[in-house]
Amino acid sequence: SLCLGLAAAYFLIVPTPTTKLLLYNSVGLLSVGAVVFSLARYRPARRLPWIMFAAGLTSFLTADVIYYVLETNSTGVPFPSIADAFYLLMYPLVGVGLGLKIRNRSQGDRDWASLIDAGIFGIAVFSILWVVVMDSYVNPTVSSQALAERAISLAYPVADIAVLFMAVRLAVPINRRHSALWLQVRWGSRDFA
Repeated sequence: SLCLGLAAAYFLIVPTPTTKLLLYNSVGLLSVGAVVFSLARYRPARRLPWIMFAAGLTSFLTADVIYYVLETNSTGVPFPSIADAFYLLMYPLVGVGLGLKIRNRSQGDRDWASLIDAGIFGIAVFSILWVVVMDSYVNPTVSSQALAERAISLAYPVADIAVLFMAVRLAVPINRRHSALWLQVRWGSRDFA
């Protein structure tokens, strides 16, 4: 309910760089706190995936704070900036967490069906994003960005698809009895909407 209140305040209060910095990042801080609190309270047998999720959320929160501070203190946010390094660091941290959850769930069994299902989904999303978004970053006649800027711009959708692929891989073979995992997949997929 605290997150919902902060989210509502974010849209109801007059947007200034300071209010965006405080309200938006308070929700991110509560997300990190929720994972850390849950680790301490429920003490799961396999803690490392959750630690990786908390580290990924912390990296994303750090990037947001840096971005809003840069936005507040300058005429424009440079691209690429140090915030991009923290944004991109979030992907391998969350990816390792998802990979550990997949490995822990399978326990040595080869689940080829969910791998193929997730692969089909990942290739379809990648194909659409390539045509709609990524082609303009790769084609030098369309993009006026320098090579480093194009590479970082391209890294975001590629990393999104990689994490989404792993989330689908994790979610495909489960049934609805695992409500905590479905909640995790639903909340994790909100960034791609």
